[in-house]
Amino acid sequence: MPAFMVCLSTTLSAQWIVAGETRPTDHYHDLLPDTLLNAPQGLSGGSESLFLDLNVDGTMDLELKAECQLGGMVFTYHDGTATPLNGTQLSWARMDSCFANMPDTVLVFALPVAATFHAGDTIDADGGWTEQPVTLGYHSSNASVPNNFGYGCSASDLHHDPGFLGVRLVSSGDTLYGWVHLPWVGLKGDSLLVSEFAFQLQPVGIAPAAVHSDQLIVRGGWLEIPPSIPGPVRMLLMDATGRVVMARTVHAGLQDLGSLVDPAGMYVCVLHWTGGSWSTRLILEQH
Repeated sequence: MPAFMVCLSTTLSAQWIVAGETRPTDHYHDLLPDTLLNAPQGLSGGSESLFLDLNVDGTMDLELKAECQLGGMVFTYHDGTATPLNGTQLSWARMDSCFANMPDTVLVFALPVAATFHAGDTIDADGGWTEQPVTLGYHSSNASVPNNFGYGCSASDLHHDPGFLGVRLVSSGDTLYGWVHLPWVGLKGDSLLVSEFAFQLQPVGIAPAAVHSDQLIVRGGWLEIPPSIPGPVRMLLMDATGRVVMARTVHAGLQDLGSLVDPAGMYVCVLHWTGGSWSTRLILEQH
């Protein structure tokens, strides 16, 4: 049966998360298997993306993308980027200067480079944070013929060390932190391996056994849909990557999620019916 637990409040001096580690109240997701993003290498180039819902609220917070851009005889550009969405911020380490040599002018701009965290590093307010895309790696080349156009960056090639990407999000006045594990980034940046991520669901200092009061705990795999919701009801369960893991039509009463969804973990449950809809974040426990 659904149950609610009350979250305890406390005065906090700082927020942080440790790369590669989690607390009982953090959301942790293992992609199982690791997801490899490979940019298409054909004549027209292209990109491949992965979207993540870090705090499992049904809204995507981060896009990871591997891309290959081809400019004929002018340039080729391979890169991997992380783009924060819907108020998410990413940790960056430095700015790299890049240029585009055009017929009448030279355009110079700055490219933020993602910070690399290693297992055991503290991710907190220190360092740079941005709501702009950050680069995880790139490789560029340019030709001087036939028009002397060109493109390049001061680092020429950049490779994000294997490790963790720092992320954070302001929620209900609290700044919550997380990490995304990138165990491998291709030398050109146009291929990325994503294995797991974790994100805080409540501030550090709250009792570890507590969870937000708006989270349903599904004990024994059973979720009850109240009779006040008219049937039939379309029920969807989505994981943290936005993937629908279950979709079925149900009616009011007890629903046996445990026999339909594996593994246990945190999901977004969405109900649609004639004249209304409802969604919540729930924790499906082992049973």
